[in-house]
Amino acid sequence: MIECNLRPHHREVIEHLTAQFGDDTRFPALIVAGSIAHGWERDDSDVDIMLVATVEEYNWRRPERAFHYFTRDFSNYPGGYMDGKIIDLAFLREVAEKGSEPARAAFAGTWCAYSRLAEIDELVQRIPT
Repeated sequence: MIECNLRPHHREVIEHLTAQFGDDTRFPALIVAGSIAHGWERDDSDVDIMLVATVEEYNWRRPERAFHYFTRDFSNYPGGYMDGKIIDLAFLREVAEKGSEPARAAFAGTWCAYSRLAEIDELVQRIPT
């Protein structure tokens, strides 16, 4: 996990998410996004994530458009929850190569809580520039 000025309860949530998904072969990376990544978080901010799915997992979800993740599990602070999108490596590549300004801005400050593919780390760093 990247070392930054996370509030302890947000750090704990990200650690729980990493433990939940870190060994799940369907999701080779978890990207922290939103207000926490941008440095705008408040004590009651949610934890926004992007789960990077394998091609197989992403295609399995496609018919139902099951690309959203939400849970209040692991949240030990009032109003806390985790909210995220399930994306694939092709999406990251596309945004890095020809993403619109708003799409690229959404990746400003984002970082991988874990990644098993070096390319994902490189893309996440390159997208907002």
